[in-house]
Order: sequence, then C-alpha cells, then structure tokens
Amino acid sequence: MIIAKRSFTIVACLIGYASMQDSSAAASDLASNVENAVSRQDFTTATDLLDDHLVKYPDDNAARFKRAQVLGWAGNYTKARNEFDSLVAESPGNVDYVFGRARILARQGHAAEALQEVGRARQLAPDYEAIWQLQFQLLAQQENETADQELTALRPEAEQRFPQANWLQASRHESASGWRVLIGLNVESLSDDLPGWNQVFLEVMTNRSNGARYFLRAARHERFGNSDSAIGGGGDWQLAGEWFAGMNAQVSPSAEFQPGYEVGGHFGRALFHDWVADLQYRRRHYDTAIVDSYVATTEHYFGSFRAAYSLGLSHLHGASNSVGHTITLNWYKSDNTSFGVSFNRGDEAEAIGVGQVLITSVHGITITGRHTLNDRFGVNWWLGTHEQGEFYRRQYAGMAVSIGL
Repeated sequence: MIIAKRSFTIVACLIGYASMQDSSAAASDLASNVENAVSRQDFTTATDLLDDHLVKYPDDNAARFKRAQVLGWAGNYTKARNEFDSLVAESPGNVDYVFGRARILARQGHAAEALQEVGRARQLAPDYEAIWQLQFQLLAQQENETADQELTALRPEAEQRFPQANWLQASRHESASGWRVLIGLNVESLSDDLPGWNQVFLEVMTNRSNGARYFLRAARHERFGNSDSAIGGGGDWQLAGEWFAGMNAQVSPSAEFQPGYEVGGHFGRALFHDWVADLQYRRRHYDTAIVDSYVATTEHYFGSFRAAYSLGLSHLHGASNSVGHTITLNWYKSDNTSFGVSFNRGDEAEAIGVGQVLITSVHGITITGRHTLNDRFGVNWWLGTHEQGEFYRRQYAGMAVSIGL
C-alpha cells in the first residue's frame, strides 16, 4: 500500500512537471509569434493568437496584459481600456497595469483621469522614467496655473533622477512656447509648354494644450505670367465630448486669378471604433464668379495607418454642379515620420486666369512625407501630378520647413 501511494505520488509529480513544461513551451511559442506579428504591424493576428491562448488559459495575466497592449497599439482604445480596467481591479499594486491604463486614458483624451493613474504609478515605481515622461507630457498639455506649478515643483527631482533625459529638454521648450513657423515653396510644371505655376508661403501657428490651434498665413502665387498675394488665418477647436470645429478666411487684394476673398469652416466628430466624420464648407468669391464647395469626409485609424474618403460637391453660381472623390492613405511609421498617398477624380472648378473659372474633369495623385528632425525642426514634402481635362497636365513638387520658436 505504501509503495502504491508513493508510486502514485511520483506519477502525479511527473505528470504535473510535464504539464508545466508544455505550458512553458506554449507560452514561449506564443510570445515569439505575437512579437513577430507586432513587428509586422499585424495587430489582428497578434490579437487572435492571444485570444486563442486565453481560451485555454484564461488566468494567464501576462497574456491578458499583452493583449491589452496590442489592442492599444491597434487603436482599439475602448477594448484595451476594458482589459486594463480588469487587470488593475484585480492587481492594483501592479505598476505595469496601472501605467498601461494611464497610457490608454491619455490616448483617449482623458487627461485628468490619466494624470491620476500616472500619480499612482509613480508612487509604485518612483524610478520608472517612462512614467515621469508621460506625467510631464500630460501636465504640459494643461493650460492652467495649477499644472504649471506642479511642473515647476516636479522638474528639480526629475532632473536629478534623469539628468540625460531628452524629453525633459523638450518639455521645457514646449512649456516656454507653442509657436511654430512654416516656410514653403511649391513649383508646378505644365504640359504643352505653358508657363509654370509657383507658390511661396509663410505660416505662423500655435497648438494650445486644450486642443485649440490658430494660424496666420501669407502666400504669393504665380500663374500664366500673373501674380497674386493672399493673407488669411483661422483656427480649430476641440468642443464638448468628441466634437471639433474650425473656421478660416482669406483675402487677396487686387486679385488677378485668386478669389478676392474666401471663407470656410468645418464641423465633425470622433465616432466609435476610431472612425471620424467631418463636414466642410468653403465659399470662394471671384470678380466674375462665386463657387461654393461642400466636402464630406470619413476617416478610419487602424494600427499605424489612416484611411479617408472625401466626397466633394462644388457649385458655380449660374452653372451646373461638379462632383469629386478623394481617397487618402497615411502611414505613421513613427512619431517622427509619416507618409501619405492621395488619389482624386471627378470634376473641379479651377481659377486659371483673370476672371476665368474653368470646370473640367480631373484626376491626379499626390505623395507626401513628414519628418521631425528634432524638437525644433521638421520637413514636409510633396509631389504629384494633376490632369485638368484635355487642357493641360500639372506636375508639381514642394517642400516646407517647420521651425519651433
């Protein structure tokens, strides 16, 4: 009997050990496969792998934590937050769970709640640099005296703990000034030996921590031997909830081919599952014509990408309407680099000369890029082609330099 009991115990231990080995091997394979999928930006596959694993091992908190992270990287903030909420409720002392929840709250725009979570995370891990960095970023976005005082109080300790941190220098610069200057040049070559079109512009803008953006812009245009100067400005605002809006206006004194004045505005809302909708209106007033334009845009963010479709309707007073379509895809390779491609087709009302507005069938493609070089300097570029019916084809390229003040 004793021998039988001992034999049973040994067998049970061997079975348990083998089970642990299988579980460990499965976890290792899972981690490798998930990391490979994430490195390819294939967040759907990574999520599916984790979901399948959690069906078998629902109490694997490491897999749950990774799933929450992957959902956040994929832009599924609501699902990611739900997972982090559960993890934090079960293990309120786990700094990775608390900090992960803070990051998702920040991405959702809930700065006040995110700051509370960051404060908890910093108490749990005082030397965790990423926590301090997020706290400084969130405080710098709050345009109020309390946030400024808290930043001032935290800075000496942060500089002592992280003396080589670049983000501390960036946060000091951001708190000192949110103004930037954009200087750009656009050159266009026309077919059939027609004179080229050129444009130079200067834009001064500021992005406020409450989500508001304001800008002033001056430009000089050259077309077919004529030149126009224009000046304008506008702003964009974050409204209650997920709503946003913007307005702009421009005047061109002694206009030859530019509208004498134009006004516009847009109004939109962030929808569920990272969809956004926006409605835009613009009126251009020429000496001999008035053009009203309406554009409805829907866009979707997924992973490191953005896809958008715009339907435009232009009405030339005294003439028929024209319709245009634009499809855009952006790739946000990193926080410092992004690329985009845009296709357009339809009809367009275009000012081509003194008092002349031409409506023709058009199609074209534009490729863009944005590169942040450091905290102060950045470069934007674009190139493309645009065919204006049977009249001419424009090939264009441009570049703008962004400078932080």
